[in-house]
Amino acid sequence: MIYNFIACCAKSNYLLYHNHEEYKNKSGVIYSPGYNITFCGLEKCHPFDSTKYGRCFSFLHQQNVLREHTQIHSPDICPRALLLDLNLFYLLSHCYALFMCTYLEIPLFFLPGFLFRFKVLNPMLRATMGTIEGCCIALEKGWAINLSGGYHHARRGWGGGFCVYPDITLAITHLRRWHTNIKKVMIIDCDAHQGNGYERDFMDDNDVYILDVYHHHIYPGDDYAALKISQDVSVTSEDNSGSYLDKLDAALTIAFRNFSEVDFVIYNAGTDILEGDPLGRLNITEAGVIGRDELVFKKAFDRKIPILMVLSGGYQHINAQVIANSIENLFHKYPYICLLYTSPSPRDATLSRMPSSA
Repeated sequence: MIYNFIACCAKSNYLLYHNHEEYKNKSGVIYSPGYNITFCGLEKCHPFDSTKYGRCFSFLHQQNVLREHTQIHSPDICPRALLLDLNLFYLLSHCYALFMCTYLEIPLFFLPGFLFRFKVLNPMLRATMGTIEGCCIALEKGWAINLSGGYHHARRGWGGGFCVYPDITLAITHLRRWHTNIKKVMIIDCDAHQGNGYERDFMDDNDVYILDVYHHHIYPGDDYAALKISQDVSVTSEDNSGSYLDKLDAALTIAFRNFSEVDFVIYNAGTDILEGDPLGRLNITEAGVIGRDELVFKKAFDRKIPILMVLSGGYQHINAQVIANSIENLFHKYPYICLLYTSPSPRDATLSRMPSSA
């Protein structure tokens, strides 16, 4: 509790700044073993697969998407800088199991707050840092994929839906604070659930465009947050992969036409749209997920816009393999991504090498 309080109230000029030189020899994939949430088996009380990050990383190595010599950026925990942007009372609530159980939706009220800190909050805070640093890597390379993050139900002053830290909000805040050329940001949210957290955070910000493709009849059903959605695309269990991709393609075309001169894209790539997902309640195949990710990256690459992908939701054991297969497809579809491992270059040179598709 004292730690959170000091972190919030400190009047120092500590600022979160990254030297981009450290990213130039690394892959655009961001991962840390510290992402995985293990709680003596108690993590199984929630349907969210909190260890899919490590399994996805292992699959990428097994499929030779990542190799032994590939330098992976592994983010540290930097709570002081991050917490300064959040509500004080919200941070203090993290010290109490009652509130944490509300945010995480798990009935473990008997556990002391410090266990939530070390077993749940620290992994989420590390993943949040991965999203922020992923944006910086994307500025250098043109793309980045954080193998975690996408806590789109969290906002500056509240959490929910297994989301505590609003990593997308914090990443956009950091981009604008330290990169004055970044002003207009597009969020493309293809998780099955509405991204109500950042929608509330950017309610009055006209320089954030939100394209949200989600199931309207499941959690969270936040009508107020929906007022911020620039393009609200409804999908249901009646949609197959074909109709889903048609809707997304049309929406993306409109989005980039209406919101011109986009400086950055954050892509929330939830895999809870997969058929059989108990919470997403959609019927999209693995091929549909792979096609979705390829389509979003193509739209950004065609316009030479830096893009960061975060993983967000997904509640089946197969999700990790599907994510790895989709990333493998991106590397095959856009082979110049792989070249960035051995010959990295600053953002302008990187983006200039991206071929525009017809």
